[in-house]
Amino acid sequence: MLLGAAARFDRAVRGAYNKSLFEEGNESYRECRLVVNRMFDQMPLHFEDLLEICYPKISKHPEIFVTPEWIRDNVCEELDIPQETWNQRTGGIPLSILLASESPEMGGEGWTVKQAFMALHNLKQSSVLQVAQKMNRPEAPMFWARALGEKPPIPIDKLLSIISEGRKNNMTLPHIRTLLMTESPFSLLSKVVQEDDIPYTPMGIQPGQPFKGPVYHIWSKSVLPEQTYVDPIMGQRRYLHVTKSLTQDYLKGMLYNREGQRIAPMHHTNIPVSEGEHVFEVEMDGTRLLSITDYLSNHDDWYLYERPYVERLKALPQVRCEIREPVVVESGGDIDVLLNKADGSVRLVSAGPFVPGGDGGWLLSTSSYEYNLLLSRVRKDENFDYHVRLSVLDGFDIREVGETVVPTGVVNHLRNRLARAGFLVSHEWMPVESESIVISVEVLSVQPDLTIDSCNILNLDDNLGLSDASQITDLAEILA
Repeated sequence: MLLGAAARFDRAVRGAYNKSLFEEGNESYRECRLVVNRMFDQMPLHFEDLLEICYPKISKHPEIFVTPEWIRDNVCEELDIPQETWNQRTGGIPLSILLASESPEMGGEGWTVKQAFMALHNLKQSSVLQVAQKMNRPEAPMFWARALGEKPPIPIDKLLSIISEGRKNNMTLPHIRTLLMTESPFSLLSKVVQEDDIPYTPMGIQPGQPFKGPVYHIWSKSVLPEQTYVDPIMGQRRYLHVTKSLTQDYLKGMLYNREGQRIAPMHHTNIPVSEGEHVFEVEMDGTRLLSITDYLSNHDDWYLYERPYVERLKALPQVRCEIREPVVVESGGDIDVLLNKADGSVRLVSAGPFVPGGDGGWLLSTSSYEYNLLLSRVRKDENFDYHVRLSVLDGFDIREVGETVVPTGVVNHLRNRLARAGFLVSHEWMPVESESIVISVEVLSVQPDLTIDSCNILNLDDNLGLSDASQITDLAEILA
């Protein structure tokens, strides 16, 4: 598949989908469906290349190849200009469009998608301006958008829904979202294109098949909930898939995050079992396995995750590492007593089944008033400090409740997240609530009108979305 063909698909579908979001009525959505199907019908045999280049989060390649700061430094060094000049002249302009303007109007080397990925992998050893000369201007935005990990032209669930319409396996959006919890978009799209039978319910959690983990909401009440188990957080949580190698006589291990993204392989000598295929939730310290905290699937039972939490852990085979022992929560107990015994945050794991993409329990923090707030607007000042306005949910509506400055430790993460979505922050307030960026905030004081007086930003979690944002009623608890 040519990079230019992928760029045409991205450009046409992105334009039609964005138009359908801002125009009322069904006409614009019908037009979007026509554009998607017309563009997809031109390249049905190349859908894997299309997903790889247009959807960074599900790609086997890195989600992000370079940051906006790296591009800035590379270009400034080559042109011998100060970074301040770059910052002043590029504010508010999508970086992928800006870089594409450096490419010739016509010509280029006619890269395929696979050649484009080779160039992306070598980008950090190259000159940005020289790479730009190897593409023409229509195809270059696609290349730079993928380099920066920008958002896709249309959400993957809506793409699958539109393509499945009129086919043998027509699927509703809720059905697709359920299947995507445990099945990769590549596999699902292949079934749609080949018109294979698609089960109404997911095919369980399969070793080697990534899935979405559950959500743990912040528990802000003073007493502990019922039917949960204490799970202290001592390191990063990952899902370890253990599978058999087709070419070697040892097991393979791959670590995924809760969004189903591949993190890193695990060397076969560090895999905690000697045989069989399995899916574990594990706690990691860098590349070192600390413990197994849950057991979700094996070669004999893809539905092991549907058992209660304690039964799942009892089903564990013999392993060469620590196993997290379940400790039942004392219903109605004092939160402070539990946190004083813990060194850091604590999860309260639901006693029932593991629900991919659903509710997994609760998260306790050492901060009494820690909330997930939605980023609604952002700007930078003359000193290039980032100012943000934060919101909560009022039912289904978004309500702005406070403003603060982003600390140094979080600002780079935020800048990269916005850049991937095509935003370059300027000195004017820029609305970004459509990106569903959720920031964990320690709230220190609240006014009677439920606006935040004082708060500290703790971190930005890429795994959280709009549904994880706190409600206005949560803030009211501070005044109670």
